[in-house]
Amino acid sequence: MRTDSLNELIFTLPASPDLRRGACLVVDPDLFFNPNTEHAAKQVCLRCPVRGACLDYALGCGEKHGVWGGTTEAERLELLRQRPPVRRRHPAECGSRSRYLTGCRCEECREANRQYNVRRRVNGYRPPVKDLVEA
Repeated sequence: MRTDSLNELIFTLPASPDLRRGACLVVDPDLFFNPNTEHAAKQVCLRCPVRGACLDYALGCGEKHGVWGGTTEAERLELLRQRPPVRRRHPAECGSRSRYLTGCRCEECREANRQYNVRRRVNGYRPPVKDLVEA
């Protein structure tokens, strides 16, 4: 791989504004993708101003090859194993207007939507007839 090939790769990455200042852009890219030169690649990463952004990119996209952000493939896998699981926002529970708006028509969700509309009417808002939801 030629140095300009790595430059092309870095400049097309989603995180490229940060990674464009990487120390890797001025050395032979083969250094980062050869198991025999991992130590030398890590030394380049140690003085890199965007090491953290590079590691974040590699962890975020699941980069499986080469040294990224001063870590090898095995080290990145270990970091991913150690990370706490990502807590995804749980969908709204039944009995809420949010759940009703996503299509649930159980009794609790219909009641939550009805109460929401009643509160809006009490406060002076009258939705157009086409916005009224049939119960």
